[in-house]
Order: sequence, then structure tokens, then C-alpha cells
Amino acid sequence: MVVRMRTLSHVASGAGRRLRRLLGQPVRPPHEDAGSVWSPITFEEHERFRPFDLLPDAGVFHDEDDVDTGERRYLDHALQAPYLTVELTPNASPAFSAAGVACSSGTVEAEYDPGAGTARITFDAGHGPVQLAATALKGPWGRLAVTFTENVVVLWREGPAGWEVLLKHALDRDKTVDLRTTGEITGSRLYCRGGFRRVRAGYFGYLGLRDPQLIRHPEGEPVRRDGRVWITATCAGPGFFPAAHWAVFSFPAEDPNDLRLESHLFFERDGLRLGDHAGFILHDGGSALLGVSSWGDFAENAHIRRASSQRDLLTGVHVLESQRWELPTEHDSWDPSMLLHDGKWWLGLVECTGYKPRFTFRPALAATQVGAGWDSPLAYIGADKVHQQTEGTLLTLHAGTLNLLASDGDARDYPVYDPEMNRIDTLHAPYPTNIPHPLVIDVGGNPFILTFDGTPVSGKELGYGTHGDVIILRPTAEQA
Repeated sequence: MVVRMRTLSHVASGAGRRLRRLLGQPVRPPHEDAGSVWSPITFEEHERFRPFDLLPDAGVFHDEDDVDTGERRYLDHALQAPYLTVELTPNASPAFSAAGVACSSGTVEAEYDPGAGTARITFDAGHGPVQLAATALKGPWGRLAVTFTENVVVLWREGPAGWEVLLKHALDRDKTVDLRTTGEITGSRLYCRGGFRRVRAGYFGYLGLRDPQLIRHPEGEPVRRDGRVWITATCAGPGFFPAAHWAVFSFPAEDPNDLRLESHLFFERDGLRLGDHAGFILHDGGSALLGVSSWGDFAENAHIRRASSQRDLLTGVHVLESQRWELPTEHDSWDPSMLLHDGKWWLGLVECTGYKPRFTFRPALAATQVGAGWDSPLAYIGADKVHQQTEGTLLTLHAGTLNLLASDGDARDYPVYDPEMNRIDTLHAPYPTNIPHPLVIDVGGNPFILTFDGTPVSGKELGYGTHGDVIILRPTAEQA
């Protein structure tokens, strides 16, 4: 006969597990990690780089040499969203230079005047330009760029160390113009004034990248095309969340440094063209299934939206309609991640339980019934109610096992959850600044993590939201 002895510590531990389950908390707190398929892997930082491009080639719609005009030179193109760049390469002897956007409600212009020694941003409702911001000019200059990201206007100057902010202004929607309004932006025209060796214009790129997710087939296989891996990422803009937007990137699996923007994605809702971002794309036959966070008009109202499209979203510029995803949670939400596994559609997400005195948020998991469609009702599985700064939810398959990975900004680690939302492990990996999302990419049996950190660009001039060094974490040399 086998006698099973139960010590007081076993009783207490079992009672604690039952209590945590009743409270909806992880069955195992972090110090009780039981191990998982991730336990044998230890990652270390392999490289980091800063993606920065005001005007990527994929978004260029105007490229012209030898422009010299005192009047407006319109750069004719049907504008789709207020995320735009005009790049001006001066003649040998630069003089007055300007670029702007002419809307039905008025004209927003950024000008650079070496003769007067000033740069300024103006708005003209038809009664003459009104100055919105100005600064004195100092030092030599090269190329200029004017960017519009949502309602943020920035005049950039290229210096010895690259692009630098010369002037920034956030438009007052009530007193000037709201570039997000569909009728305004689609009826607007970009233009320039002055003498230039070259003028380029197109859709704004990125000051950094964050929130990466693999573009996958529903059951988890990464989309491959032309020998490249495809991801979505948030393109950091010169300001808070609405100044950012979503885009598709690709790179060779062996060289993430060769990161290339392939397409821009924007969203139309409530009469506005917005830069919603942080979400997933699944390729299901000829359809693209999307879930995205509503950061494009954020005002403490975050939620997840879904859409589907028959277009090839891996190239071009797209404006998509979406609808609010009815989720089994009473809380605001973001960071959706979805996979089809064991006949169910699984959705990882973040629940926001409060915005003040600081954002508090936690990972959660939901799933459909077996055999249901991706947009069928979801049943709530659970949330990690211990954590209050945990986001970056990423459903991940490794060695045939489904886990939800996340990132805990307070503990500075990456929790691993099973499909019952029990915390079972912690990724053994360095934790950079901000709340980096642990995107594991495993193509060919060589897993690595592509993530980001909180390094800003021109933080003093632009404020929070420009962060996004890309960081590559690989298994240690002993494991290679």
C-alpha cells in the first residue's frame, strides 16, 4: 500500500491554487513556474538598430527633378490618409522653400526662409496666413521635409547627424482644420513652393517601430513571399498614439536588419481616416483577416476592431473599414493576436482595467467553439489578474504547443501562459526598456525574438510616442 503524506505546505499550496483559480488569477504565480517547451532556450541580445525613414520607397507617389516656382506647384495625387511627407532637395543656393496641404477648410503650410532667418507654420482660411508656430534659423541646412501625421505638422531639416526637428505644431481641429476628416483629406492637394533640385512626396514612414506581429496563415505558419518573412508593425510618428500608423514589412529570415516597408494600412470609421495599429493579419485563402487596436483616435476609449479584405494587403496603400469586435470582457482592450488551433479560434488580448492614476492592464484569453468561424462569439477563458502592466499578447506555437506570451513592465519579464490561462513559465530573455513585445520567429528551426525598446527620437521636441529601436534576441552561443 502506498501512503501519500500531505504536509501543511502541500495543503496551503493546494488551497492557494484553488483560491487563485476562484479569483481568476494564474494557478501558478511567477515563482512557481513549472517549465514549458520554452524552458530549454535562453536568449541574449544579438543586435539592435534604429529603423527611421520619413518617406519609404513603397509610399512614394511623386518624384520630380528641377522644380522652380514662386507659385504653388501641386503634387497631384488622390490622397487617402493624413500621413504624408513632402521632401525638398534644395538647389545649390537655397532660398525661400515651402510645402503644404490645401484643403477645403484652408491651407496648412510650413516654410523655411533663409533670408528672414526664420521658419514657421501657418494656416490660411482664405483671409491671409496666420502664424501658428515659428523659430529662428541657425546653421547650415540640406534637405527639408514637411510631414503631416494625423493633425501633427513637423518641419524637418537634414543635418550632419541626419533628420532633425526644426518646428512642430499640433493643429487645433476647431480653429484650423481636422485632416482626419475623410472629406477634407481626400479632397486635399499637397504642394511646394521654391526652387529645388528634387521634390518627392508620399506616405509618411516611421521614426521607429514597435508592436511587431507575424503575418501568418490561420494555423500559425508564417507567410513567406520572395524568400522573406512578413510582419506588421506600428510606425512611430512624431507624437502620441494617433500620430502613428500600421504598416506591413518584410525581411529575410537570416537578416532582420534588411527590414523593408511593403504597404501602408489605414482605417476609416465615423467619417475619419485614422492610423489604428497594433494587431494581427491572418491570410485565410484569398482573404485577409484583421484585428487591430483603436489607437488612431485614442481618448481613453481603447478597443479592438476587426475587418476582412480580399485585397493583397502585402503591397500598396489601403484604407479599410472595420467594426468594433464584441468581446467577452467588460474592459477596454488592445493588442489582439489570433490563431486557429485544435478546431478553435483563439484570441489573445489585453484588458485595460483603468487609465488613472496610471494605465493598468493585463493579458487575457478567449476562444470560439470547435468548428466556429473566426468572427463567431468568443468564450472568456481567463486573465492574469495579478499583473497590472502586462501587454504585448502574442499567441505563439512552438514544438506544436500553443502558448500566450506577454510582457510585464513591472516585473520586467515575459510570462508564458497555457491555453487555460495558467502561467507556466517565463521566457529566459533580456528585457529592454518600455514594454517590449516578445515576437518569436522560428523559420527553419532557428527561433529568435524580434522586439523593441523605449528609445525615443527628439523626445524633447516631439514628446512621448517616437520610441522603437528594433532588438534581435537569439539563443546563446552555447545553444546554437
